[in-house]
Amino acid sequence: MKALYTIFILLIPFVGFGQNVNLPDASFKEYLLGNSAINTNGDSEIQVIEANTFEGAINVSGLNIYDLSGIEYFNSLVYLNCSDNQITNLD
Repeated sequence: MKALYTIFILLIPFVGFGQNVNLPDASFKEYLLGNSAINTNGDSEIQVIEANTFEGAINVSGLNIYDLSGIEYFNSLVYLNCSDNQITNLD
């Protein structure tokens, strides 16, 4: 029983609490972190739950962004303006 308890305690940090969105582009991440409607807890990461529940617009026009990786987590996104950037691929 003691071994089972130890395994349970060791696995708690890996059970999916606070999964963060991978945002390799610093400018895109800075925009998202600065938007309090997206970064609802005001920390230094965008959690998957924050992205999934955001229902609104993202306007990153002209912010010198090259990579929008992470946008796929914004399932309820209403509008996206990413014009005038260095984006070469948008999946």
